[in-house]
Amino acid sequence: MNKLFFPFLGTLLLCTTSSIAQDSLWTSSRPDGHAPMSVMGDHTHNKGELMFSYRSMLMSMKGTISNSSRVNNETIYETYMVSPQDMQMQMHMIGAMFAPSEKLTLAVMANYRLNTMDLKTKMGVDFTTESGGFGDVLLTGLFQVFNRPIDLGSEPILKTIL
Repeated sequence: MNKLFFPFLGTLLLCTTSSIAQDSLWTSSRPDGHAPMSVMGDHTHNKGELMFSYRSMLMSMKGTISNSSRVNNETIYETYMVSPQDMQMQMHMIGAMFAPSEKLTLAVMANYRLNTMDLKTKMGVDFTTESGGFGDVLLTGLFQVFNRPIDLGSEPILKTIL
């Protein structure tokens, strides 16, 4: 039997039973009422609520691509004296949200980044460059225009789809 059948069946049963147990009324206070952590500004808060957040990101790249094709050092050296070998980027972001009223939520975010790049010269010398520091501070406001619970009905969502 297919190796993916049992994991798929288990996931399907888990989703079906969890959708049966859920309320039929969707609101933004449910666990599925918010976007993933990387999506910012997806929700407002009730009057007086305060929320702090911390996000970190690590990105690593290796090699050089031009027009969707890999490019080797020799090709880069035809035009440039230095070729990038790999790069790392770290970012740390802190944020806060506060709702002075039911309709308005204010937010502030600040970040710190550290970039490191390893390079090789046409003469074969390896070296590293770094840059880092605080980025821009973002001040935003979210104004709630429409917020009404949605009635999902009494039927489980998966049953309706299947």
